[in-house]
Amino acid sequence: MDDPPIDDSFGKRCIIDDKETILEIQESFNWTSRLLKEAYIRNGEGFMFVYSTTSRKSFEEISGLYQDVLRVKGDVSICAVIVVTKSDLQQQRQVSTQEGRELAERLLCQFIETSSRERINVDESFYTITREIQSNKEAQNKNDNPADKSGVSGCRCLVL
Repeated sequence: MDDPPIDDSFGKRCIIDDKETILEIQESFNWTSRLLKEAYIRNGEGFMFVYSTTSRKSFEEISGLYQDVLRVKGDVSICAVIVVTKSDLQQQRQVSTQEGRELAERLLCQFIETSSRERINVDESFYTITREIQSNKEAQNKNDNPADKSGVSGCRCLVL
């Protein structure tokens, strides 16, 4: 049997807040190469730190991943959101909503709980990080003239 891919990427064109946006999503599952991980982080504009409510281990990995991003980016003002999956599995929950919110506050991230089974906040999680990236870009380019006249913006998001 072949080993599963360690990452996956895809693009999606969508309308967010009346703006056409192309999302470039890079999902990472398990990097074996530090250099590959750092290259993706260096090129990322926004970061979704994802853990499952049914896995304390995945929750405990978030702080380390966040520190990796800070180390590589060298900037404490990164665009980031903590995304919690499987919020519908209350009986199997190992991480409370309060713990997740407290982590998000410590890391200065937005926080959103999702359920893909019930289609709760899945799209909203991508919209949230996209808004963060766009807001950051607008702040950085406040005094610059926009180079792209097409009205389509692009956002590179890394899902960790």
